[in-house]
Amino acid sequence: MYVYYTYTFIVINPCNCYTFVQTPTDWATANRNCQQSNPKATLASIDSAFENSEILTSALNQTGCSQIFIGLEEQSNNGWSWVNNDMSTYRNWRSGYPSSNSNQKCSQLNTNDGTWTNVDCASNGCYVCEIKN
Repeated sequence: MYVYYTYTFIVINPCNCYTFVQTPTDWATANRNCQQSNPKATLASIDSAFENSEILTSALNQTGCSQIFIGLEEQSNNGWSWVNNDMSTYRNWRSGYPSSNSNQKCSQLNTNDGTWTNVDCASNGCYVCEIKN
């Protein structure tokens, strides 16, 4: 059975559209839900401090979530990459992160300070989908 999601995307900057989902789910399901809402959508990739700030501000205005899944995941070669293959090297890890815990291969944006932490992909959380123009 397929479940199709319909999300309303908002324009935060001229290049990208986003939607924030407050229904907690695991990271892989969140990314799949983004793709099912629009073939061009994935969990958000964040390319700059400006984009991080814009997503943070919108998340605070639209959700009550303290953490939001983003599309950065650790690959088997221990490198971090974006699910949409974005080549951005911008990172905003919280001090002490990413942790070396081998079970924490997914990432989230923390809405209290805008930094990122890595988490267990099976944990449930809110998420942000993005369509890059």
